[in-house]
Amino acid sequence: MLLGAAWAVWHLPLFFLTGTGQHETGLLTWEGALFFGTLPPLTYIMLFAYEHLAGGVWSAVLVHAAWNATDALVPEVGGTGQLLRSAFTLALAVAVGVYWYARRRNASAEASPAPVAGAAT
Repeated sequence: MLLGAAWAVWHLPLFFLTGTGQHETGLLTWEGALFFGTLPPLTYIMLFAYEHLAGGVWSAVLVHAAWNATDALVPEVGGTGQLLRSAFTLALAVAVGVYWYARRRNASAEASPAPVAGAAT
């Protein structure tokens, strides 16, 4: 969450630079709020690619590039495209979290010693 908040601050100047998509969206709009609300789940997906997949910084760069490429793939029809993209990002972050949690839980269960039969508890 902290990294997502830092990333939001990092992107804030784009709302004041003419010619950027963020400037066209507007800072104090629901699309602007949606942009900032999407950053923490996207950051989590990047963390997963970096940590769990051991892809390093380049994996985070590729996730960011893929997310930016969705601008060309998902039509912006009155903000519906942005809403769809944000919903997909959130769903993907939840799926990543469930997968990551299940993997950690299975790994810790495998690392625990098996109970000895007949041992007192």
